[in-house]
Amino acid sequence: MRLPSLAAVSFAVAVSNAGALTLYDPAGGLPNAQGWTTTSSAAAGSDTLVSGRLRVDTTGTGVSQHGHGRLAALDTVTGFTLQFGLRVISESTNSVNRAGFALLLQGQDQSKSLELAFLDDKVWALQYSLGSPDNGFVQGESAPLDTVSSLRNYSLTVQNNLFSLSADGQALFSGAMRDYPSLPGSLGTLVYNQSNFLFFGDNTSQARGVFDVASIILTPVPEPGAAALLLAGLAVVAWLRRGSARPR
Repeated sequence: MRLPSLAAVSFAVAVSNAGALTLYDPAGGLPNAQGWTTTSSAAAGSDTLVSGRLRVDTTGTGVSQHGHGRLAALDTVTGFTLQFGLRVISESTNSVNRAGFALLLQGQDQSKSLELAFLDDKVWALQYSLGSPDNGFVQGESAPLDTVSSLRNYSLTVQNNLFSLSADGQALFSGAMRDYPSLPGSLGTLVYNQSNFLFFGDNTSQARGVFDVASIILTPVPEPGAAALLLAGLAVVAWLRRGSARPR
């Protein structure tokens, strides 16, 4: 007697997805209904659900910063993968070192962090360089990318305090996690003292835009036991496939 191959495949997929946590799903409503805290300075931007996605708009009069943050277990040594869907509808900026949409990860060790910025034709990582323009927060690694024409599915993998970013399966860039300082007199940089924190939205007064966000899923690197279980599941699938190929 053998299990149907579909059941075996489903078993392997279930094992491979063990530990995946959906941090945000537009099907469940707005972020503040799913464990996120909405933050704004001056006037608030708008959050609406459009065609199964969250649309964040920070172009309104008086809107300076607007986004969503939450706590999440982000062990940058053991590692994790963060998958998220994003489309830039429109954006504008007053500085080459700022973008209307950013995704910030503050690791379990808050000195191991990463902020990604999205323009209409480029994605880049924020880095801190003392004495540089814009209070030292400037562009780091980057890659040209059309972020406007369609929703892109991004995958950010972090392990051993290193990161790599891809979009729709295409590698964009990689590097080391950052230590962003909290600067005296700059309330906006206080977030860099936070550990295990995730933010997405507009976190600068120098840029603005309209963006569509799809699901955000966090998957920790499997523990050795989970990895062994996955291999065992795949072995079962292979065995069943061989069995189905034998004459009966």
